[in-house]
Amino acid sequence: MTDRLQLEDFPDEILLEVCKYLPMSDLYSSFYGLNSRMTNLLRSVPGLSLTISKKNDLKKPAVLHFMSQIDHLTLKYSR
Repeated sequence: MTDRLQLEDFPDEILLEVCKYLPMSDLYSSFYGLNSRMTNLLRSVPGLSLTISKKNDLKKPAVLHFMSQIDHLTLKYSR
């Protein structure tokens, strides 16, 4: 019988490192509310980047959730 390693088996430090490479919207939709550990872990993901291309982007749940963790913001509005 083979033991299977699951994402939840990794320590928080590894999961935080993986989270740095995922878009905020994917982090939110995939892990927020999954369980208390993942929800708490998402609150401590440092150094997130966000690109805003539409006004409505600011109202997305992922943006509202991660707002205090955003270190880099890019605005791409076109007329």
